[in-house]
Amino acid sequence: TNNSSPPPISKDCESLWCCAGEHYRAALKGWVRVYGRRHPNVPSTGCSLSRCLWELNKREEAIEILSSVTGNLYQDNNSFTDISERKENDETEIISPICPIVSFQMRNIMSATSYEQAHALCLWMMAAYYVEAWPNNRGRMRALSLLHASAEALQMSLNRSRDNVGDKIKCENMLKVVESEAERLYALKI
Repeated sequence: TNNSSPPPISKDCESLWCCAGEHYRAALKGWVRVYGRRHPNVPSTGCSLSRCLWELNKREEAIEILSSVTGNLYQDNNSFTDISERKENDETEIISPICPIVSFQMRNIMSATSYEQAHALCLWMMAAYYVEAWPNNRGRMRALSLLHASAEALQMSLNRSRDNVGDKIKCENMLKVVESEAERLYALKI
């Protein structure tokens, strides 16, 4: 149970967050089905779905989605598919996007760095959720752990993107933000 309650949202906003969440859930299910769990769009879509759930005050489910998505960097099990398919009787058809023709090796490198960056963003977002939901030492410690994992994912991406200046700059900037937030959070007295 969390210690902090968000302000209530209007019915119009609630219906928009619900609609967006349904679409993100269908997209997440499709990305997993078509490309597998390690595609860069899986963590990105998971972030979007979790934001919708967070705004609808479904905080535990929002964190659970992000936890499932972030579990993909170091392991490959099927628990995430179950969570993405939670909505019963979902008959949404998934259209497979057409991938540009790029060498297989280059596509794997690009996909790995994009995945790691999206993964790092999910970890950062989950850290923010923990601090907001549990504004105590437990929440702070969990958030610090998540920010550390986010920094590790960004470092992995930096190591892979050493020849791609754009990716390198993006990773370095993201890493500075993550490290700065970890320092501020560590110094915070709760």
